[in-house]
Amino acid sequence: MNSLSQLVLSILSFFLLTQSYLFSQKPALNKIKSNSKTLEIEYTLNKFELESKKNFESLISNTQLYNFSDKYALVYEAIISVPSPNGFILRNCEIKSKSSYPIDKINLNDLSEINVYESNEPLFDKLVSIEYQGISGTRHIAKIKIVAAYFSSDIPNVFVTNKASVAIDFSPIIPNSKTYNTKEPLAISINHFDTPEFRVPTELNKNELFPKIQNQNSQAVKIDIQEEGIYRIDASQLSSLGVNLNAIDIETIKIIGNGGKPLSEKVSDGPNSFPIEQDIIVRKKSDNTLDYILFYGTGTTGFEFRNRGIRRYRNPYTNTNSYMLTWGGSKGARANVLDTPDEEVKHKPTNYYHRIFREDEISNPYIKASGRSWFGSSLFPVTLTDILHNLDKNQEIFARFALAHRSDKYGKFTISQGNEKIFEQVISSVALRGYEHAKREIYNIKFDSKLIPADNRSVFKITYSNIDAPTTSLPFLDYYEIHYPRSFYAIDNELSFIADTSLKELTEYSINGFSGEIIGFDVTDHRRPKLLKNLSNTSGLFIFRTKNDDYLMHHYYISGKTKKANLTLINTENILNDINYDVLLVTDKNLLNSANKYKQYREGKGNYKVKIVTTEQ
Repeated sequence: MNSLSQLVLSILSFFLLTQSYLFSQKPALNKIKSNSKTLEIEYTLNKFELESKKNFESLISNTQLYNFSDKYALVYEAIISVPSPNGFILRNCEIKSKSSYPIDKINLNDLSEINVYESNEPLFDKLVSIEYQGISGTRHIAKIKIVAAYFSSDIPNVFVTNKASVAIDFSPIIPNSKTYNTKEPLAISINHFDTPEFRVPTELNKNELFPKIQNQNSQAVKIDIQEEGIYRIDASQLSSLGVNLNAIDIETIKIIGNGGKPLSEKVSDGPNSFPIEQDIIVRKKSDNTLDYILFYGTGTTGFEFRNRGIRRYRNPYTNTNSYMLTWGGSKGARANVLDTPDEEVKHKPTNYYHRIFREDEISNPYIKASGRSWFGSSLFPVTLTDILHNLDKNQEIFARFALAHRSDKYGKFTISQGNEKIFEQVISSVALRGYEHAKREIYNIKFDSKLIPADNRSVFKITYSNIDAPTTSLPFLDYYEIHYPRSFYAIDNELSFIADTSLKELTEYSINGFSGEIIGFDVTDHRRPKLLKNLSNTSGLFIFRTKNDDYLMHHYYISGKTKKANLTLINTENILNDINYDVLLVTDKNLLNSANKYKQYREGKGNYKVKIVTTEQ
């Protein structure tokens, strides 16, 4: 290589490094004080100029993109060693300085399509936080989170943290005679070498690891449901299972559940993953014997606020949500109506956006079998028909389609409503020998609701074409959503709706079209439904008032009918009190053969005793 070429490469390398620095600012974290009693650190990020438009998600290096309930944020994270899962406290935190940049200098496009960490809490409650993460190597570890930058749609600037201080205190270490491993793996925490006292013993008593959740073997009734509703369990149903409850037992009836969504994989969420006792309604006969039980139950699908929008969710592991009915011990929780605010009503909405979605998992897009992803129909063209009940044709309809194809050539999807084309988009190719095997895109579409005919029947027609690979390409429909405006009127004697998040003052909702006894719940937290008070004395009408001053997505369910669940009597075993094993393997009963093979393998490779239990146990 001649000297001129070397000079050009040197200049180019310098230019690229300079541009890289400009594109992503790098914060620093300095330890001020660190020992087994306390950790004091300072976060700094030099102020910088934005000479050209930058992507928000890559504005600051070493950060994660979070979607809080009210704002997007970049969060700087650092791992620290702690003495135990609860052996630390955030003593002090302070944002000492920050700067702001015009929002038009930042590219905010497509953030909703980027993988982000979701949080239902307001950002200003989480500017600085600390969360336990579990055991890594020989240490309990926790994660410090500092909001490095944030913005929201209601402010014209992006705010950047330039300096923050954090002080954490640790619980005293109690001396003991346990054995510790002196050969530690590589340090991953910023205070690893300052806290040798935090090492985890090489052996722990199983009674320390596994709390006694169950005190003894007992019977319970497993309640299986597949859709949202108010469920009724009659005394005769329990009696048919051999469960006959006396007057004392009736007072102790409890229903325990967890909302239908998959459990979080975050270690710090572990304490919040235990099933929760539900507020239930227990009705008695005139002789004080049990008549029936009512409770709100939810399925494994629905809508949630995610990526700054209301999107469908689906539990990928099951179509059935299960609750447990137990009796004995303390009194059970009973549903009491929420207090109605005594203020002037500011809003009386007459319509809302109703939401429906369909999703099937019947097509595997991989050339060789894999369970990593599943799509719906691969038979195109596709026709999708839905009734849009009480459609308000003065507002737009919003639809979201997840479409994919397997092809090393570009393809094209065309979507029509009836005979009117409303969307057309080219989808890029995918390397068939690569990791993906299929390219999936999500398309958001708005269209005039007047395209829906008088019978309120929506008919989407989706076609796919690929002129370069017409016989080898394969299209897929993954899922679709429809968000449409309609009046507050029951659909088949029930109504589930998400409130308009812009209505922050006292709001009165009036819903007609019910029959029978009408019961309503605030199900903003599906794990903790709360009974609503019906302010109406008119048959078939449910009126309630609420004041939503937070940033949560408020969800309500009203019904004039009850549904029937599938009940099974089970015997719960006191699994965690058995400490004569090293590995606990929980499996479905249909996978016992594979589980036993693993048991044989694991026990044959070392001094480990494996205990197998099924999910029914």
